[in-house]
Amino acid sequence: LEASEGPRVVGRLDLVDPDHSYDLGTSAAAEGDLSSALMHWHLAAEKGHARAQYNLGVAYAHGRGCPQDLDNAILWWKRAAAQG
Repeated sequence: LEASEGPRVVGRLDLVDPDHSYDLGTSAAAEGDLSSALMHWHLAAEKGHARAQYNLGVAYAHGRGCPQDLDNAILWWKRAAAQG
């Protein structure tokens, strides 16, 4: 997946609450549902949520719930780091 791509989501991204999406992703990850976790974190990350961006970086770096992709991992970590 390219960083600008992500899981296919039907709806309006402008209506997404990034904090809520991050929390849903964290809950899904805790339950072992990495596919759902990545979907929610991706939504939050696209809205600028730094922790979601960091988590996506970790997922891509280790291939957790997605194919390993170090380029995407670095991209998401840079986006997170740019926010402090």
